[in-house]
Amino acid sequence: MKKKLNEKGFAISAILYTMLVLTVLLMFLALRILSARRASLNQTSSQVIGDLANKEYDPNLGFTGGSRHLYDAITYSAVTDDINSKYVKRTPAGIDFTSRAKGDNNNGQGVYLDHTTKDQEYPIYYYRGPVENNHVLFANYCWRIVRTTETGGIKLLYDGVPNNGSCNNTGKDVLTETGIYWNTKGSGSHTHPALAQMGYMYDSNSVLVYDDKTINTNRLDWKYGTDVTYQNGKYTLVDPQSGSSVDDVLNKVAPTHHYTCLSNSASCDTVNYIYYIGSSDIYFVPLSGGKNIEKAVEDILTPKNYDTSSTIKETLDKWYKEHLITHASQLEDTVWCNDLRVASYGSWSKSGEPSKDAYSNGLESHELRLQNYTRLKDGKPSLSCPKTYAYTVQDTKNGNGKLTYPIGLPTIDELIYAGATGSNSSNRDYYLYTGSYYWTMSPQLFKGTYYIYLYAISGSDGNVTTKNSYSSSTPEIGLRPMISLQHDIEYQSGNGTANKPYRVE
Repeated sequence: MKKKLNEKGFAISAILYTMLVLTVLLMFLALRILSARRASLNQTSSQVIGDLANKEYDPNLGFTGGSRHLYDAITYSAVTDDINSKYVKRTPAGIDFTSRAKGDNNNGQGVYLDHTTKDQEYPIYYYRGPVENNHVLFANYCWRIVRTTETGGIKLLYDGVPNNGSCNNTGKDVLTETGIYWNTKGSGSHTHPALAQMGYMYDSNSVLVYDDKTINTNRLDWKYGTDVTYQNGKYTLVDPQSGSSVDDVLNKVAPTHHYTCLSNSASCDTVNYIYYIGSSDIYFVPLSGGKNIEKAVEDILTPKNYDTSSTIKETLDKWYKEHLITHASQLEDTVWCNDLRVASYGSWSKSGEPSKDAYSNGLESHELRLQNYTRLKDGKPSLSCPKTYAYTVQDTKNGNGKLTYPIGLPTIDELIYAGATGSNSSNRDYYLYTGSYYWTMSPQLFKGTYYIYLYAISGSDGNVTTKNSYSSSTPEIGLRPMISLQHDIEYQSGNGTANKPYRVE
């Protein structure tokens, strides 16, 4: 009996031992598979480009159940942008957005996940550097994938007309229009843009109509104040002063006393704020209803009615209506950002000195600069956008719902993510360089008497440049419209290369 029990115990022990060994082997195998899977997912998109360049999209690589979702083809190989990887080798680790992406400088090439969005429902993925697998053929036009959106869509940048199914366009062939101004609508009786016209849309009743007056000996009794008070419908100048000579007014009084009634009175219904001083003239904008200059600028750059469209918006709307209106169901209503938040007010603040020949002498401290400028200079792009400047068609949760059609332009932040900088160094390797100049949706500053400057991509070196919104120097600037595909859009063939673009029907 005892022998049988020993034999039975031995058998049980053997079975348990065998099960333990099998469990260990299965765990080891599972860990090996998991490790291999993680290694595959952590490859840079540049590594995967080589795998996909010679074959069609393979749903067995781990994308969604045999379907061909373009979103999955973009995102499956991405790595986060705050770590070092195959094409990012820097100290400290991660992409340096103050430096360009050339491909040979270890600062990014492929698809990256914006690490600041990794916990969102739809993290942001973007292409950077000299990539060649982000070509799309849609609506009989070529496009380049720029990034995904906060709602899971896919932003595309116009890239010309296909040639026998291929997308190899350069130069002006990637533009829908050339010789386009941001805004040709003048300020009142003047033909030049006013401050409000930095906006993609703006309120017609908030446009400050500038004027100018020549200071001569007959106007030396005019009074100027450092600030104003407002009571019973009238402005009163603070610390009113006059000048003893024309030179005294232009160089001593007006630079510190910005407000004037354009008379020898220190009280008036409408007061005038001096924002620019010429060689013999003062340039000013009228204020009424109790507003000071800070409040007036705030109201101008924060539209409420959005009743006037810029020239460039009208041009984009016309192109969409003629070429994309039948594809509306395939496009998402995403945000197009025209950020007008101010970084520094310059001469548009009572504490700032009015510009004096700032246009010719480049006195930057007098310019009204926007936060777009700061983010480019500091290399800190951001894709968040205040609702006031977040243009959408019907989406009033994420945007202002003021657009007619879901079309826009790239922003300065999207260019930075893609590999552009504001430096003068050549940057002809990354995918946004085409040899042509084209507008962005991001204004930079207002300077001098009436000059609005906006960011554009340079056709000579590929980096970010600035162009006057309305002058003889800008006929060379063109348009590359942007649209955004729906999250669940599928493609029928292709691998994203120029000769075999992702084909979306």
